[in-house]
Amino acid sequence: DEPKDEPKDEPKDEPKDEPKDEPAASRKRKPEQPTPGAGMTGVAPAWVRGEIEKPSDEKDMGGWTALVYSTEQQARLGVDELGTAVQKLLTMPGPMVAKTKSNLRG
Repeated sequence: DEPKDEPKDEPKDEPKDEPKDEPAASRKRKPEQPTPGAGMTGVAPAWVRGEIEKPSDEKDMGGWTALVYSTEQQARLGVDELGTAVQKLLTMPGPMVAKTKSNLRG
């Protein structure tokens, strides 16, 4: 009652061109190309998740093109060109002067 088109003595998961005297786990296979997305973290950029607006500029990365935030967007949104939040500096009009008795009038 077994199917006759598959031989019984050959394991299905072992390639036919490799030596059978080595255990399957010890054989190393060299990938021809890296696995797509192997270095990815699995988290989409904030603009894809709807947390921030989409970058408006492009940057040539030497084989692919990245979307980056323009100078205007960086200033307005408080991010760097890749969308990472940067610390905003507090700006005050005029110089800061300590209030002491010598510089107070009145």
